[in-house]
Amino acid sequence: MLEDIYSKYTNINRIAKSNSSIIYAAKNKITKEPVVIKEFFFDRLNFSQEAGNISFKDQVQRFEREIEIHSSLEHKNIIKFIEFFEKESEIYMILEYGDGITIEEIIDKKIKIGFLEIINIGIKIADALQYIHDKGIIHRDIKPSNIILADNGHVSLIDLGCAKKIYNQKITITKMLVGTVIYMSPEQILGLNETDGRSDIFSLGAVLYQLLTNTLPFDGNDIRESIYNVFHSEPENIRNLNYLVPENLEKIINQTLKKDPDHRCNTAKMLKYHLEKILEEPEIYYSQGKFFEFCNEPEKAIEMYLISISIKPSFESLKAIADILYAKEDLKESLEYYKNALDFNSSDYYVYEKIGDIYYKLLRYNDSINFYQKSIILNYNNVSCEIKIAQTLFLADKIQDSISYYKSIIERFPYNVKAFYELGIIYYKIGNKIQASSILEKAVYLSPFNSEILFYLGSIYQENNETEKAIPIYERIEKEKPDSQMLLQNLSCAYYQTGNYSKAKEKIKKLIKMGFESFQGSVLLGHISEQENNIEEAINSYKKAIELDKYNLSAYLYLAGCLRNNWRLDEAMNVLNIATKINTLDSKSEVYYQYAESLREKGLYSEAKKMYKECIIITRPGKLQEIAKKQLESIFNYENKTSEYKKVTLFQSRYVV
Repeated sequence: MLEDIYSKYTNINRIAKSNSSIIYAAKNKITKEPVVIKEFFFDRLNFSQEAGNISFKDQVQRFEREIEIHSSLEHKNIIKFIEFFEKESEIYMILEYGDGITIEEIIDKKIKIGFLEIINIGIKIADALQYIHDKGIIHRDIKPSNIILADNGHVSLIDLGCAKKIYNQKITITKMLVGTVIYMSPEQILGLNETDGRSDIFSLGAVLYQLLTNTLPFDGNDIRESIYNVFHSEPENIRNLNYLVPENLEKIINQTLKKDPDHRCNTAKMLKYHLEKILEEPEIYYSQGKFFEFCNEPEKAIEMYLISISIKPSFESLKAIADILYAKEDLKESLEYYKNALDFNSSDYYVYEKIGDIYYKLLRYNDSINFYQKSIILNYNNVSCEIKIAQTLFLADKIQDSISYYKSIIERFPYNVKAFYELGIIYYKIGNKIQASSILEKAVYLSPFNSEILFYLGSIYQENNETEKAIPIYERIEKEKPDSQMLLQNLSCAYYQTGNYSKAKEKIKKLIKMGFESFQGSVLLGHISEQENNIEEAINSYKKAIELDKYNLSAYLYLAGCLRNNWRLDEAMNVLNIATKINTLDSKSEVYYQYAESLREKGLYSEAKKMYKECIIITRPGKLQEIAKKQLESIFNYENKTSEYKKVTLFQSRYVV
């Protein structure tokens, strides 16, 4: 590399290489500004005239022409020429460093780019093209790799290696296409002398088409097919590939891709004008809003929809804002936007249904039903909306109306699984478990692999003491969802209820291994251990249950009961004493009763009487209260008999001779 370059530039690093040049990144020693150094390169090793390679002389002329053209240009969207160095066959061109990434990188990395950015690219490149066209220059290599997009939205056109002045004598290049064929106009592929700036417009249109659709307008399986398509095929309609592209934008791009240059946009200035006009239309901001929604940026999406509405209010933009607000649970504001949307389209069943959903969430059930009914009028096959009406009637305490509505849905839509399922749930909630299981059986018949319905049916069987029916259902679900915690809990209980302790224990152990130790599972494990006469394991399981829920008195009762059954009365009384001090009324009467029983068994009758009295005071009239009264009475009777016996014994002892 020339000494002149080393004297002015530092941090020189090679970053790319092509058939005719080597690219370096560097820094100006004085200003510290980054630059690009483009070095002329002739590949002598691979040169072959028979293969159509460009001769050394022609390549030099081409590089010098690029320097001549680039040095004459000064435009904010064209990479700036700084200087050049030439000594014999060594030629170097110094250019401004283009900050950002190329459009090619954006496409290859599948980086999401919005409609406004795409139009911005089109406007800026069209402006740059008009500038060079006015100077009698055509670029001839407009493609994604020659356009740089910066983070701040600045767009730069690079690489004028294929550019030429229209009035210059043509440099003959045998068997070689100048530019990249998949973006070339038909006249450029043919190498016609009359090729002008409209060829660049075609290429820019192909780039914009690709950005909008993620595909090339004239793509093919190979280069031959692509060339054939440029001449003989029409590109797929843009809106078929991306329905969000506004119609006017599609028309503009289609106009740039006309095969006959006379039918294209005549100038880049005209293309820029039409693209700028798109920015005055509401549709592009609606499309950009949808893009932001796709990128999961709802606030930016709303901002775009509001711009669209400010230009011209529309049903689509109002509904789009309402949908976002609804998803954010901003119900009242979303309601206003949905209602405003109806002013522009009063026959959209979806909006009526969404308003019904909002009133449903606001507990305004009558209003909810009213809007659901309007939605059904506009779309009479909307069975999901009919089910919502049935659900709402139930929540409005119109239970029989709800049941009748579900039956009506089932009569009209006899294969609707959801209607059967929800009707079964209603029967279950009102306590009609037999009817509930009957309806859910029909739902399972219609959808035999629906694990949610199967689980509910199994649960009802289990509650109806039909555990033998529940087990095969649970086992069937387990094959599909082997790690469902709720399922394993129910299945372990079902196994226990049918006396299959080993399988019940296996499921509980599996839950524990999964890191799910539950109160119910620990209690059940305690019961199983007692059945297996493994008392210590039972005691530890009950203690674990207490540890998991220290306010649930049933675990204390199970533990105390286990200890009492094994004549460990002192330990049992200690557990029950702790339980009496827990601030809850659930099972408190049972705690006092069992404590009293333990004291009685220990022979501590005075303390036992106090506990029986506490039990009687806090227990509702019923079986337990009656038993406690009888036990208390039995202690009094026992004490009275003992007292009489002592008196008789004492009397007799005084008169013994």
